Amino acid sequence: LLQGWAQPMNYSDQTIDDARSKETTFKSFFREVEALARNDYLSEEVGWRMGEADHKLSEAYLAARQTVHESLLDNFNTKEAMGAMLKLINEANQYLRLPNAKPSVLLL
Repeated sequence: LLQGWAQPMNYSDQTIDDARSKETTFKSFFREVEALARNDYLSEEVGWRMGEADHKLSEAYLAARQTVHESLLDNFNTKEAMGAMLKLINEANQYLRLPNAKPSVLLL
């Protein structure tokens, strides 16, 4: 997914390791979100509880969604789409690691 669809596939060890690394990033992130969603988050205050941090993550999500959409329309540019999703995961991980974090599970 990190090469253009019209380009030859690269199966070098470095490319395979890079793909595995990105897969691990996605799996790790979704496991963490799944764990948060399993908690009884509806028993607490629902909504954006961290103010500016919630808004920043929401804006990052909207920007990533737009970039992915435009990238896929642009000759199925999966490299740029993957970059946008990885950037969003980075933003979400920073959000989850904030001191005294009370993440909005529905935002994740």
